[in-house]
Order: sequence, then structure tokens, then C-alpha cells
Amino acid sequence: MPHSTRSYFTFDLSTLAGSTVGPTQFVTDEKSVADCSKVRTEQLWLTDADTAPTRWRSPAERSQLSGPVGLTAACPSGRLVWDATAAVQGLVTAGAKQATFELRLPAGQEADPAL
Repeated sequence: MPHSTRSYFTFDLSTLAGSTVGPTQFVTDEKSVADCSKVRTEQLWLTDADTAPTRWRSPAERSQLSGPVGLTAACPSGRLVWDATAAVQGLVTAGAKQATFELRLPAGQEADPAL
């Protein structure tokens, strides 16, 4: 049975209209890890706003943010950080009212329960 998990987070940008965005980070931690001997490869994607039920086979991913940085040697890691400054500034400049991010494993690794 597939073991896929994707998490979506939407942030309100309406109060930032016309602003220059300062350093912006997406920060999370790991609460548990199935197998600490495996390399952790979490990805964060800027996605289109969710206007319909999530479509697993064709997620509306726009761009992948680089990272995570700050991945500690500890397992689970207490801090995973992605730089979201450019993504959020691009949305604010374009007049977007919200930002939606998707946290996931690479597509080829999603079905592996050890990851």
C-alpha cells in the first residue's frame, strides 16, 4: 500500500500589498522519522492556490524552494528551514493575496515507508 503524505500550508499575504518583503523562511521540525539511517530529502514547493480537492497525481507545483538548510545531524531534526523570500516577494509583487506551499518527499520516494 502506498505511503504518501503531502502537507499544504496557505498564508495570508493581503497585509503585505505594495511591500518589500524582508527575509522570509518556512520553518518546521521533524517529530518522528521511520529510519534515521536513510537520507532525509524533504522538499518544499510553491503551489497554486487550492481551488479544488487536492490532486495527488498532478499537484499544481510552481517552483521548488532550495533547502532545507539547517537540517541537523540529530534524527529527528529539530529545525528544517527553507528560504521563501523570493517566492513570497514574487507573489506580493504580482498582487497575490495568499501563498500556498506543499511539503513532501520527492515523487520517487513517496511510496517508501522507510522515508
